[in-house]
This record gives sequence, structure tokens and C-alpha cells, in this order.
Amino acid sequence: MRIFDTTENVYNPVDAIIKHGFAVISGTKTPVVKYASRIKKCLKPYKKIDPHLSMHVNIPNHGYLYFVYDQNRLNHSELEKTIQEIGLHHP
Repeated sequence: MRIFDTTENVYNPVDAIIKHGFAVISGTKTPVVKYASRIKKCLKPYKKIDPHLSMHVNIPNHGYLYFVYDQNRLNHSELEKTIQEIGLHHP
């Protein structure tokens, strides 16, 4: 798992959500919200995936990161430890 940037191909985080249930995105709010909207559109054909955008603060080496996750597969609290670990391993 890695941190995606809003300038990357939108299908990279889409594939991560399908495989892992979430994708972590770095950037400022406006570009991330637009990028997340594109991700959600790409996931529309997958009826079992319910994508949701969230922000997590106090990530080591990053301050804050956004993530899109499948609400049918994971809940916000389940992701907290994983997001912290990703922040530690991706300076």
C-alpha cells in the first residue's frame, strides 16, 4: 500500500480500493476532493463498493492525509492504525 498523489492516474487508487478497501491520498483539500469525486465515479459500476472520503490528522511525516474507503468493507476506526503505519513508512 502506498500514498497516492492527485496528479496520478485515477485508476491506481481505484485498484487499491478494490483490492484493499481503501486508498490514501496526499494533497490539499480542493484537488483531493475533485480527485476523490473521480475515484467515486470510476467505482460506480462496483455495486458492492460504497466509497467515502475522509481526512485523518496527525499522520507521522505528513500531518494529514485523505483517504477514500469502502464503507461496506471497513469503518473509519478500523483504518486509523493502518493509516498511521502508512504515514510512518512513506516519508
